[in-house]
Amino acid sequence: MGEGQKGRGREVDLDQRIGFLRQLRFFADFDDHELEQFLAVSKWLRVPKGAFVVREGTTERAFYILVKGEAQVVKAGKGKKSVVLTTLVAGECIGEMAMVTELKRTADVIASQDTFVLRMEPEVVSTANVFLQLKFYKRFSEILVSRLDQANRRMAGEEAVARPPERLAVSAAPAATPVAASSKPAEAPPKKMTRPVLPPMPSPELRLNPSKILLLIKAEQIRCINPAVAREIKRLLRGGGDTDNTPIFADLIGLDPVLACKVIQAANSPLYRRATPVSSVPHAMVIIGMRNIRTEVERFIAASREVSPFSGYDEVARAFWRHSIVVAKIADLLKEALRFDLAIDISLAGLLHDVGVLALDLVMPDFYPQLAEPNASFAELDRAEKEYIGVGHDKAGAWLGEQFGLPQPYLDVMYYHHAPQRATVHRLPVALVALADLFARECGEAFGEPVKPMKDEVIRSAAWTMITAEHASFRAADVPSFVGEFRWELTKALPTMVGDFAP
Repeated sequence: MGEGQKGRGREVDLDQRIGFLRQLRFFADFDDHELEQFLAVSKWLRVPKGAFVVREGTTERAFYILVKGEAQVVKAGKGKKSVVLTTLVAGECIGEMAMVTELKRTADVIASQDTFVLRMEPEVVSTANVFLQLKFYKRFSEILVSRLDQANRRMAGEEAVARPPERLAVSAAPAATPVAASSKPAEAPPKKMTRPVLPPMPSPELRLNPSKILLLIKAEQIRCINPAVAREIKRLLRGGGDTDNTPIFADLIGLDPVLACKVIQAANSPLYRRATPVSSVPHAMVIIGMRNIRTEVERFIAASREVSPFSGYDEVARAFWRHSIVVAKIADLLKEALRFDLAIDISLAGLLHDVGVLALDLVMPDFYPQLAEPNASFAELDRAEKEYIGVGHDKAGAWLGEQFGLPQPYLDVMYYHHAPQRATVHRLPVALVALADLFARECGEAFGEPVKPMKDEVIRSAAWTMITAEHASFRAADVPSFVGEFRWELTKALPTMVGDFAP
């Protein structure tokens, strides 16, 4: 096809889209030139039936206009049943409050048939032609006022309900099992964990630009805490004896990535005016004081009850927390076996190495639940993250760590643990955590890596090369023999590494 034919094809496609938009109520006052401008700064997306347009609890400022198809607004009720609040049709808006606030999405919006939407970023709107902005915000304000009026009427009882709301089982809230009627009082059924419905696989077309992901990652939104660790901390705090329990308390905090980050962040805040950064949990507790730490930790744990990481897939959450703890413990064992003296807490570095996963789970909630089912696309998690989300958890972790105010060695471990040879500083901590990650995978304690590494992969890894380069005394060591002995010691230690701290 010649260039002229391609150009005419693009013009026809643009004319068709403009004509399509002109039929929608939202664009009733827009002329063709303004519609062309709008199409230039928005993104046209196809959402298959059953897929989420937005997810409840996520934070994003994107605004959608439903161009074709239908979508249902679904809210989880107190009884864990999902209720369809309303059905949206072509020309209606989705997520309009996100244009003016960064509040979390208050409901799911699910395509009830194959649907097309236009996605608009608020930053793009603010840089568009001023006349297009005025017309857009005028229409936007009319919609908000209209919906506010409808809400007021419903509260006043002026608007009749045509039919009872439908019930829809979705991943965030599995439907309850119906109980048959009986003349005898029904006995309460035994409590049983219901596995959520696996959400549709995200489309690579929905992946975000890394700069957009950077804007979406916010440390204050990371609130998920290992429930097993939270349970032990609450039990410890109920027992009293603050001073005597301080070492145990520090050990418990050091088993959860988010708690550890938040405690170190608090100690490094301007409130304490530290000349040098705090880099360990015990040091942070000394700086802040046990009484203040107790108050903060109780607040963090209370806030964590409101969130459910990985869309409620407990097996995925369990694998994440187990992997974090196991890598932390193995890194510490390696440090002792190699007799290295480090300036940072290598166990904490291992615990935090994958913390970027928690940030990306908020950006793309449908991605990590896919780990609950065998999927060839996830043979290499880092590559899958880049394909479906836009960045890997290594880069996301470093961005998150910067917001938490973590010292640079921890950021380097997060960023380079999958490619240790790229590290130029803090090479030894990076190498130790990279090796610990490989040993954890050998033991079957991986997160998102279904294939175990080859037995010689540990020996041939770049991490060993880095260790011998950094420490001349290790160059004469018999690496295969050391690895064999370490594997044997690891096999004995592994059953007690996680203990009761995998929920």
